[in-house]
Amino acid sequence: MTYQPPKTRAKRLKPYPGPNLLSATGEPLSKNESYKETNRVFLAALASGQTFRKSAMRAGKSEGCFVYRRRNDPEFAAAWAKAAEIGAQFEADVRQKFLELLHSGLAVNAAARLVGRCLIQLTENRRQDPAFDAAWVEAVAVGREKKIAKLKNLDFRPFFVAVSQGSAIETAAAELNLPVSSLYFLKRHDPEFAEMWARALQVKKNEGQGLARPNAD
Repeated sequence: MTYQPPKTRAKRLKPYPGPNLLSATGEPLSKNESYKETNRVFLAALASGQTFRKSAMRAGKSEGCFVYRRRNDPEFAAAWAKAAEIGAQFEADVRQKFLELLHSGLAVNAAARLVGRCLIQLTENRRQDPAFDAAWVEAVAVGREKKIAKLKNLDFRPFFVAVSQGSAIETAAAELNLPVSSLYFLKRHDPEFAEMWARALQVKKNEGQGLARPNAD
């Protein structure tokens, strides 16, 4: 008796969800032609300062895929080297602009948005580059002092009077046309301002009895 393999249910073939390997005329694309679009996306991301890993993710391919293509395609390898060179210069310009914004007193999140980078990416760059990390720390320190000096030149008496009379902090801040975050920033970094704020709140607590209203003099 001859061996009979067990019967199995035929599986329906599903269409392969890969790239279209036919050209507009219906002719098969060569391997290099089918790579063109993903290569273009990858190189554009690399030239914009993105990392190798993020550039590959943008193109929807693995890192190993592009390493293989570079190894087997001299033209692509040359384009990769040029894109990486452009990207390095672009990234250096982005970092310099970011540091200048921090130096001016802008918050880190706001500076990152203005240079078109997410804070996570910049933080990762900072972790990998000690020179960038040191420049970041210095820029934040200088920017903080500039911001404090600028705020301390303002007349805060309307704010303190409003607080002592029971106004909410947001309402009192409107007296100066300042965001509340700026007032809390100065409170954290200027002990004199913090003390005057506390005195204004104490007047509010005691309904203005027995305490002189604080002023900025």
